[in-house]
Amino acid sequence: MTRHSRDTPQFYLTAPSPCPYLAGKEERKVFTHLVGERASELNDLLTHGGFRRSQSIAYRPACETCRACVSVRVVVEDFRPSRSMRRVLDYAMMVEDSHVDTRIVEYRSQDAAARASGRGAGPLLGVALTDLLSDGLSMVYSFFEPDAHGRSVGTFIILDHIARARRLGLSYVYLGYWVKGSKKMDYKGRFLPQERLLPDGWTRFEA
Repeated sequence: MTRHSRDTPQFYLTAPSPCPYLAGKEERKVFTHLVGERASELNDLLTHGGFRRSQSIAYRPACETCRACVSVRVVVEDFRPSRSMRRVLDYAMMVEDSHVDTRIVEYRSQDAAARASGRGAGPLLGVALTDLLSDGLSMVYSFFEPDAHGRSVGTFIILDHIARARRLGLSYVYLGYWVKGSKKMDYKGRFLPQERLLPDGWTRFEA
């Protein structure tokens, strides 16, 4: 019986299942486990190749007849928020470290304590789980209070990550997959310029 090292990634293919983004389509994923001492290094390498992380799993679409899922990353140095985006920059936040390469960012409403100390103590509005890569921040997962939807918390979370990446001297913010024709994924196309991972490699898009 062949035995594999925990530091040697083994890749697996899922069975077909209904696509969550496009009606009438099926999806398949190729995935591997992020384990061992090289887990952070492997996560960094795979993210550059279009994989996403979910807990200790790294995955990417491997659909047989569809290539709609496209990895996107915002070009931090050249990004400029639109007028509508600038209107949402009114929140305070605090950061709690989780692991060496992962951050949990909490977003709270601004109150008198935040203005005095610079740290938010108001109601929790949103949370982001973010990986720190060699060239950027990878937004693994985020969610926010649905009653605060009109305040554009989701937009602010991305803008804040762009600002954080710029302060850290990092080049990109990885947003995951953009899917043409999926209303759930349309918002990612607003953050320009961005690069999309196409068959020929990462390609810059201005609009």
